[in-house]
Amino acid sequence: MKSYRRVAIVEEFYPILKQIHDKDCLHAGSRKTYARVQSLYSYIPRVVVEKYKANHVVKVLHNYVIPVFGLPAIIHSDNGKEFVNKLIGDVVSTWPEVDEEKEEEDEENEEEDEEKDEEDEEKEEVGEEKDEEGEEKEEEDEENKEEDEEKVEEDEEKKEEDEEKEEEDEEKEEQDEEKEEEDEEKEEEDEEKEEEDEEKEEEDEEKEEEDERGG
Repeated sequence: MKSYRRVAIVEEFYPILKQIHDKDCLHAGSRKTYARVQSLYSYIPRVVVEKYKANHVVKVLHNYVIPVFGLPAIIHSDNGKEFVNKLIGDVVSTWPEVDEEKEEEDEENEEEDEEKDEEDEEKEEVGEEKDEEGEEKEEEDEENKEEDEEKVEEDEEKKEEDEEKEEEDEEKEEQDEEKEEEDEEKEEEDEEKEEEDEEKEEEDEEKEEEDERGG
């Protein structure tokens, strides 16, 4: 079964080499140390386990350290000759000086900017909440307006129904009055007919008396 080696990132180079050099290889030379490194990790450049001279230190600083971490504010060593020499001094002298006060100011400004960003985010959240509340209130107002309009429509419908009922009542009242007039007319006709009948009866009685007298 094929074994896979880990991929080491630059930040892990030093602890990996220290572990292998101090414990696994028991301070063996660079060849044995690098062979052990290669057996465990897929890629760690050989330069990290070589014995350095001054020009090697400069090369590693420029090719591996500075591109990853930037210019160091300080180089701390055990004062070995590969670090304490004119070449290293000349190279370091070309680096721009680190202004600690400016760094602190930049950090403070960065913190202030972060705080301002947080405040702006909080304000934005508050504004969004207010917008949501405003939208909810607007929806409630629209619902209340719709309810009011529905109530107005219901009132108008009820008013129309009342007017129709009133008209029906008036028509019924007119019909009742007409019927009453018809009844009165009929009653008058009956009275007239009754009077005619009485007159006819009287005439018949008179005629009968005349007939009796003539007989």
